[in-house]
Amino acid sequence: MFTLLTSIDQAIFSQMSFKEFIIIFEVLISGLAVAHLLDSLASVVIAKPKLYWNHLMYTTLALMLIVNHWWMSFHHSYELIVTNVFQFLIILSKPVIIYFLSIFLFPKEVSLKARNLKAIFKLNLRPLMVCFIGYHFVNMIHDYYIYSAGIEINENYALQNVVRGSFLIFACVVWMSKRVLLAEILGVLSFLLTVSYWMEIS
Repeated sequence: MFTLLTSIDQAIFSQMSFKEFIIIFEVLISGLAVAHLLDSLASVVIAKPKLYWNHLMYTTLALMLIVNHWWMSFHHSYELIVTNVFQFLIILSKPVIIYFLSIFLFPKEVSLKARNLKAIFKLNLRPLMVCFIGYHFVNMIHDYYIYSAGIEINENYALQNVVRGSFLIFACVVWMSKRVLLAEILGVLSFLLTVSYWMEIS
């Protein structure tokens, strides 16, 4: 019986591509982030704490980043760009960053009824900015590997990385200053950039 199961497992895995192996990890990590965000949002509806629009905006951005990452993962062949563990970790780091973003938005150790979303946002502003800095930095490295592998990304590759670099610097400024107003501007610009990207690829 054990021999039969082993042979079946080997047959299944032998038919899986390298991209499918990576997607397994992406599904697990992204699923944790989505589950935590949706569960927290459902709890917000039930407990009805005092809402804070900056917090809701960044929560929406986190969900949009997950959709973005999931959409792009099906548009590039990982078999061509993953040649070592470092590149493998670069790919997995994006859903990991989004997961941490979801945790900083809705800390697990705080009871929702006792939550002040405005206080949580201000308290975790710096960790949130670290997530944004890491996300844009990893995206730039990831696109570099795709571009260097000869895979066509888009004709505005250089401009896209300039924009990402600008957002990275902006997030660094927010991290250093801890100014909520600057975080608000960054959130609005990120939201508009993501929506414009979706309109471009639709």
